[in-house]
Amino acid sequence: MQARLGPMNVGPYGIFQTVADGIKLLFKEDIIPVGSDRLVHILAPMVVVSPAFVCFAARSRSAKGWCD
Repeated sequence: MQARLGPMNVGPYGIFQTVADGIKLLFKEDIIPVGSDRLVHILAPMVVVSPAFVCFAARSRSAKGWCD
């Protein structure tokens, strides 16, 4: 069982839960297995997330604004 408060119980409309989860993610200890390739282990999340950011970067822009 978890002893975590639900998102609606932490701050107005649960917005502090997202901030708390982000801070927790930044300070989490990264455990690299002994037999693994350290460089691949570190670069893998960047390789997976990069295409998603590239897809958003390629959006067209007209004179009126984004995708009008």
